[in-house]
Amino acid sequence: MFKNLLVSLFLVLLIGQVYLSVRWLLAKLKASPTAKKLQNLLFCSLMAEIALFYLIAILPSTPPKKPSKAKQHVKIETVVIGKTRFKDAKKASISLLEEQASLNADASSLKAASEKLAKQSAKQSSSTAVQSAKVIVNSSPSTASSSSNTGSNQDVSAATKATQSESVSTKSSQGLIVGNKNTKVYHTPDQENYSMAAKNAVYFKTESEAIANGYHKSKR
Repeated sequence: MFKNLLVSLFLVLLIGQVYLSVRWLLAKLKASPTAKKLQNLLFCSLMAEIALFYLIAILPSTPPKKPSKAKQHVKIETVVIGKTRFKDAKKASISLLEEQASLNADASSLKAASEKLAKQSAKQSSSTAVQSAKVIVNSSPSTASSSSNTGSNQDVSAATKATQSESVSTKSSQGLIVGNKNTKVYHTPDQENYSMAAKNAVYFKTESEAIANGYHKSKR
């Protein structure tokens, strides 16, 4: 507002200066004594215009606007409902609460059941491990007995072979003729290969008996 007033005053001084300049020129041409006064007025108006121009340049164009505080209006509406609707809403809220309680109870029961199943599975796994350990323990004596039986069988077979060899040696010592039923060769007690396995040995009392049965005498 103040700046607009200064601008208006500047324009008035400018118009007055133009008017004074014209009069000063006319007076100077006519060599009138008023020319000097007009010159002084022109100088004063010029200085005034310079001062106004400086003020107009310094002053801001528009004053800063203050932030307007918007008022927040909160509108509250009151809804009037009947007693029947209120009762219905109350019943609905009560039923929802009951459903929530039942769901919580179901969830707790499911949790307890899952924990019980986990315990049962753990017990079953432990019992299975115990049974397998028992089976292993029970099977170990049978393995040991089978190994002992195998050893005893081997001992028996060794004893049988020894007995057979002893029988062969005994028969040999009695002076019997021993023939090999695979090669059809017989040996006398004074020969080198007289002793042989009992499964291949055939015994004769005399050499003539051996020859009669198709055997021939060994060269060694």
